[in-house]
Amino acid sequence: MYKRAITLDTDYTPARDALADLYKQLEMADEAVEQYETLLKLRPSRAPGLLKEIGSLYVVMERYADAADTYEKLIALNDGNGGSEIRIMLGRLYASLERYDDAVRQCARVISVEPHNAEANRLLGSIYLHQQKYEDALHVLTRSLEIDPNNVDGLYWLSMVYDQMGAVDNAVMTLEQVIAIDPNDHRALNSLGFLFADRGERLDYAVGLIQQALAVEPENPAYLDSLGWAQFKRGDYGGAVKLLRQAISFEPENAEILEHLGDAYLKSGDPRLALTTWRQALERDPDNAKLRAKVQQQANAQAMRDGGSD
Repeated sequence: MYKRAITLDTDYTPARDALADLYKQLEMADEAVEQYETLLKLRPSRAPGLLKEIGSLYVVMERYADAADTYEKLIALNDGNGGSEIRIMLGRLYASLERYDDAVRQCARVISVEPHNAEANRLLGSIYLHQQKYEDALHVLTRSLEIDPNNVDGLYWLSMVYDQMGAVDNAVMTLEQVIAIDPNDHRALNSLGFLFADRGERLDYAVGLIQQALAVEPENPAYLDSLGWAQFKRGDYGGAVKLLRQAISFEPENAEILEHLGDAYLKSGDPRLALTTWRQALERDPDNAKLRAKVQQQANAQAMRDGGSD
């Protein structure tokens, strides 16, 4: 009926508003965007609200570049003075697009006006983590937790920073804080289990943690890798191979999973397949000196075996 109404009168905006809202409820995002864009042309005075609607729909559609462009237009309408909510959303979009410098700029603009905005500080810290600026990430995330001490996202990102900086005990304590606040945080359950497994400590407990995470996301390749690595550390090499093969089927380009799988193949008595798998890992992570040395050592050992067999 609304479509008939706008066919009879293309400028009848109440029908277009209602139609766009119905399309949203029906999860027909493309059709909703089309109506909002038409409304934008018909009623430019409503641009701020319409652009917010369009941007949110692009996010739902995972069209992040289009969403970012839309939110930039929204900020431009206010002579560059976008609200903190819009700038934080824009920062998240740029981070998703790996446009980290643009993401940092949006967060910095919010913090310059609202230094105690915990969300902006958390987002900035997570971006610094992705940029491998660990000291900066540590500083900003610590500041975010001074503002909002029990925020699980802030604590989780901080644990990742500690891990990357080699402060594993601090990472463990921080992840335990996350789980104390939210026992069902599958990210923290997996990460804590992996840290224990990687150090060969409390392996049964580590397996239990990772299994809890997998119960939430059974096809998560990172969680499957963690469980495979824990089984490897327990000496169950066949079980490790099975889990790691499953993990790599979901994420074939992951160098860390491939390296773990190569380790499991070697311990399972298949050095040739181990070498092949490590070489695949090295192709994806050519700057990994430790992996390169492992490949070279195994290649030399394989050459000696082949020479001896001749």
